[in-house]
Amino acid sequence: MKDLDSYLRELTRRTSVVLGDSLVALHLHGSAAMDAFVASRSDVDVLCITRDSLSPSQKRALAEALSEASLPCPGVGLEMSIVTLAAVRAPSDRPAFELHIATEDGRVVDGSE
Repeated sequence: MKDLDSYLRELTRRTSVVLGDSLVALHLHGSAAMDAFVASRSDVDVLCITRDSLSPSQKRALAEALSEASLPCPGVGLEMSIVTLAAVRAPSDRPAFELHIATEDGRVVDGSE
């Protein structure tokens, strides 16, 4: 997938399949949201908000479905953080997160660990 819009549609579809009714929102931010995306140097920044905590199987499924091997990013990589609605509603100096996926370096960080 070379086109950013196509990539975002497929990312949304795959995330929706894994999370189902728990998915509250996906927010694009960073350079792509500000119309400053340059494929050769920009990553795709996405914040995902869920109603519920993710199960281990959902975390694995998202990491696999959104990996660079499975869904090539049109930029230098995907930076996606998944947080619950409860975490969003409780501002903190150390915000809780469910999962962080950084495909540029193949990093997946489980927020529960």
